[in-house]
Amino acid sequence: MANIIRRSNALQQSVAEMLERGQRRHLQRNALLSSLYQNQSNLRHLADLNDRGGDKAIDPRRLAEMDRLIVAAIHTVTPRSIVLQLDQLRGALPTRSADPALAFVLPDVTRELATLAPLSAQLEESDLTISWYMYHIKALVALLNEDINQYVTRVAEASEQRAAQSHRELRSISMFILLSALLALAITGCAGWYIYRNLGSNLTAISRAMSRLAQGEPNVSVPALQRRDELGSWRGPLTFSPAIWRRWSTPPGC
Repeated sequence: MANIIRRSNALQQSVAEMLERGQRRHLQRNALLSSLYQNQSNLRHLADLNDRGGDKAIDPRRLAEMDRLIVAAIHTVTPRSIVLQLDQLRGALPTRSADPALAFVLPDVTRELATLAPLSAQLEESDLTISWYMYHIKALVALLNEDINQYVTRVAEASEQRAAQSHRELRSISMFILLSALLALAITGCAGWYIYRNLGSNLTAISRAMSRLAQGEPNVSVPALQRRDELGSWRGPLTFSPAIWRRWSTPPGC
């Protein structure tokens, strides 16, 4: 996550710097175009003055070539190489002339042509800087995309691990509940069987004692009831006598 934040900040800063450099390039391009149009006007005015003079102090073909290069530079996005050719031709222009009109215009033309080289150099530097920013931004985007994919993968793996852990915990709880239920059933079954067995034996002993009383025996004891169990605590043997038998066998009110 720290890499994502760091690369995002770097990407944001690079984009802001590229936009700022793009605005600067726009101003530099406008300044270069303004100078090119001014030089075009100066050269055409110089060509008219040169044609009016009889001695042709400046070669018309050279002026025409310079005008052609200026037109090409105006329509070129990065006219650095064209401006360098113009700068070479500028060095071939005469610095003075016998014609007063040419002598007055030549310094201005030469001075304005000299501004093209630094303006085009600044524009070329801005183009190179913008190209570097574009490459840098593409690299940052690729790295950021890779970091995001890795982060998403780690989050997905962590989610899968948590889901697997939750599944294991739920399965353990389910097994515990199932085992508890089975244990409860087993305990209930054992308790029921134990109670049924003891109760059955006691009832059988009582039934046999009553049968013996019915046959005329004076005293009948039930030794099976002398021990302590879950049915209660017996302090001594339960003895049946004929009087007890008559009291049990005689209906109430008779």
